[in-house]
Amino acid sequence: MYKVIVVDDELVIRKGVSAMINAEIDDFECIECFKDGIEVIEYLQDHDVDVIISDIRMTNVSGIELAKYIYENKSHIKVVLLSGYSDFDYAKSAVRYRVTDYILKPTDFDELKSVFDGIRKEFSDDNGMQERRKFNERIQQLYSYIKENESEEGHKLIDSLFIEIPRNIGYYLHDLYESLYERLLNHSKVILKPFDAKELQTQQDTAVLSDIAHNLFDELFAMYNGENNELTETIKKYIENHFCEDISLQSVADDVALSPVYLSRFFKKNMGANFSDYILSLRMEKAGNMLRQNKKVNDVSIACGFNNSGYFSKVFKNFYNCTPKEFIRKSKK
Repeated sequence: MYKVIVVDDELVIRKGVSAMINAEIDDFECIECFKDGIEVIEYLQDHDVDVIISDIRMTNVSGIELAKYIYENKSHIKVVLLSGYSDFDYAKSAVRYRVTDYILKPTDFDELKSVFDGIRKEFSDDNGMQERRKFNERIQQLYSYIKENESEEGHKLIDSLFIEIPRNIGYYLHDLYESLYERLLNHSKVILKPFDAKELQTQQDTAVLSDIAHNLFDELFAMYNGENNELTETIKKYIENHFCEDISLQSVADDVALSPVYLSRFFKKNMGANFSDYILSLRMEKAGNMLRQNKKVNDVSIACGFNNSGYFSKVFKNFYNCTPKEFIRKSKK
């Protein structure tokens, strides 16, 4: 199945086009829908698709701008633009970005089917298309293994590449390194060391290529996961110094220069809890320690980031199954 995403700021169009594709168009599956091009660009950092159906005019990143991004960064993806009659001439300005086709709104099923028939033929006529798609899937898998700290699985996958894609493997491995490098650069604060991978394109000895590929994977793996450990400690230190304030996921994200969405995923994976649960556990741990030192409940409440001592007592009881005063009495026994 070829993977398709639909991009339009109108929900009814997203639902209609995706439903037509999934119900009536053979060999294609709509896997995601988005309302703006900026969401697509973020999605493509971690995923790969074959076809994008996009509206021309959207709030943040237009269909033309999205087509330009695809042309410059993901040229194997086919882009089809949706436009009204008033935008049709404007849509044609995207020809320089190799847009595959244009569909006028309201979307006609026969026209949509005809466009996908043409795309299917292009894919089948390209002898290397299936090989390239398989390779792109392997890049995504390797990227996941690096993020999930699964080095052994990554090395097994590299070995399989030499069986699955025997032709021009050096060129593919060069692209693999460049693609992984770019993705890790987008998700890491560290500046990864560039690698001159030209040797991969000219080397004919598969044993040598295999050694190079495994060494490159180890290098990227170490860079990413080493940075993750450093980032985890930075986050912990910031929270330790600011837990008594009105701390939020956004404030932490701002401090470490990451998006709140990415930080949320990173936090759950590397800290073993979601952000709010981690903050609550830390505050309750600090509160328990202070109460054992005979600090006043109101002072402990403020010191742990609670402006209302009544609310603090309620949260404390839910966490410890006793009130702060009961906790003090128990700790003295």
